Amino acid sequence: MKSHRVVIVASFPSLNLTQTDSQRGEGIFKESIKILKKLNDIGYGSGDWGLELNLVSNPTGAFLPPSQEQTEKRYHQILENRWGIGFNNLYNFANVPLGRFRQWLLKSENFEKYMNKLCAHFNPCAVERVMCRTLVSVSWNGYLYDCDFNLARGLFMGARKIHVSEMKGPPKPGSHIVTADHCYTCTAGSGFT
Repeated sequence: MKSHRVVIVASFPSLNLTQTDSQRGEGIFKESIKILKKLNDIGYGSGDWGLELNLVSNPTGAFLPPSQEQTEKRYHQILENRWGIGFNNLYNFANVPLGRFRQWLLKSENFEKYMNKLCAHFNPCAVERVMCRTLVSVSWNGYLYDCDFNLARGLFMGARKIHVSEMKGPPKPGSHIVTADHCYTCTAGSGFT
């Protein structure tokens, strides 16, 4: 990983233990802090080695996130001051209507309202900068997806099941990207840029 200069994008939804654990599972906050420290120790996010460590933050609940710039500044301050953790960039975007969150939205009859909110805040300027245009996600067994959210939905990269060992290089510019209703999350407001 380190020798290939892999860019790591890690989920860190909140600086609040209770919010993170409620969103990702009990004990995840403390485990995440431990892993981020280990990544810093091997050169990720510290700047010395040029190994990129990016974090993803998203609010719990059916609303849009606060300003990315302000949130990133706050994350840098708190993670450095409390735990001595460094990272490169923070991506701040709305909660993706998948998994437990999707189930909660459906059960609480908020799914349609939340999807309408995402659609109403669609920002065409965000489309050029979404991660699926420049990165791919690799599952634990080596299959490729356009993004982590498509991985969660089982939607293979370019709509065909392909293993990382079959790739001769990055996808060609303009390659087909599979989309679904959850894609509105990455293009709402300032998007996932």
